[in-house]
Amino acid sequence: MKKKIVFQKCNFNYIYFLFYILTYIVTFAIDHFLEPDEIKENDSKNKDYDKFYYTISKEILEIFSLNLSSFIGIIPYLIRQKLLQNENDNNDKNDNNNNASENSERRESITLIYNEESGANIKRKYILLYLLLIATFDYLKDLMFVLYYIIFPSEELDIYPFSFTAMFDTILQFVFSYLILKIHFLKLQRFSLFLNLGILIIILILDVIDIYINKILQGHIYVIYPFYLIFFCLEYVFGKKLILYGYISVYKLIIMKGFFKIFFNAIFSLIVFLVNKKIFIIFAVYFSELKYILLIIGKIIACFFIDLFLWIIIERFSPNHTPLLLIGEEICNFVIDLIYTKKSQKMGFHLYIRIVLYLISLIGVLLHNEIIVINICGLGSDTKYFLDEVVKSEELYNKADDPDILKRFETVEMNYLKDDIPETD
Repeated sequence: MKKKIVFQKCNFNYIYFLFYILTYIVTFAIDHFLEPDEIKENDSKNKDYDKFYYTISKEILEIFSLNLSSFIGIIPYLIRQKLLQNENDNNDKNDNNNNASENSERRESITLIYNEESGANIKRKYILLYLLLIATFDYLKDLMFVLYYIIFPSEELDIYPFSFTAMFDTILQFVFSYLILKIHFLKLQRFSLFLNLGILIIILILDVIDIYINKILQGHIYVIYPFYLIFFCLEYVFGKKLILYGYISVYKLIIMKGFFKIFFNAIFSLIVFLVNKKIFIIFAVYFSELKYILLIIGKIIACFFIDLFLWIIIERFSPNHTPLLLIGEEICNFVIDLIYTKKSQKMGFHLYIRIVLYLISLIGVLLHNEIIVINICGLGSDTKYFLDEVVKSEELYNKADDPDILKRFETVEMNYLKDDIPETD
């Protein structure tokens, strides 16, 4: 392979990354306008009121909204089932004789055995377990923000742009995919892993400096947010495993996850009601005006689409592609911060260092997923692109009759390629 840097062909499925980012921006806008005027007025007048209850109520409302959004998946699921049924009916009508009909039934039987029986016999007893794990990790992930305000009732949940979060998630995704999905790390993946690990260490050092020396960042987020990222990674790694070996669609997965979370919400709501009823009384503020009700409905719909696009990316790519989404979120958060709060400007020159490190990390993630392939120091020798090129070269050699072409394969370059071909058993 003469090229040192290769950009893989663009896949149409990458459009879901754009859809995810756009939906993320919509949810942020809804959250901005969802804050009731009563809270804003009390805050501006510095009246003596307990903002803790409003904050907790909003976070619990967020959990309920996420749960309700899962059941919107019933609509595309039923549409998909109807389309599959119509396709099967059309295939049956094309069979004009008994033999063809018999062969069709045999093919359908084989399909059912593959999709239902083989997956069921091997994995049926684990499918519900995986669904329960996915729902549990998803619920614990959302519960972390409520827990944050319980532990730090007077502190706002402030996450500065280009902090440790995306880097930590990148490392976790790589490691959990290796341990749970048994994804092998080749040279390029190992290089990307150590590259992002080094970047994470540098950003953590910068965070410590900004927390304890410059005192422009809050350290409270380090108590809760790492657990949020761990649950986030575990949810989608187990989800990918269920999609691969459980033969389950993303729509059905989202719906089943919603059913499990109803049970969790019921237990959580009972505990909150017994501990402090005032939290539920505050809910009346969010339903006091029509605009808030419409915003809540919009939030439920937006939450469904952001969850759907994420699961589609997991299904068609891998959990290792989610760091691309988080880096995209960091860029959006940075732009929003520049428009509204401008808190990131307090970092000074650290901000520019973080931006450069994030750009390097982005390149590392692209390398890890072989969206970009580099052939420097043999890093790209065992990638899919390289092996495909070797296969094409061998096919050309076997079919070639032109002496000039045959002579080309006797060069040192071809010998180098052959030496880099991994041995197979």
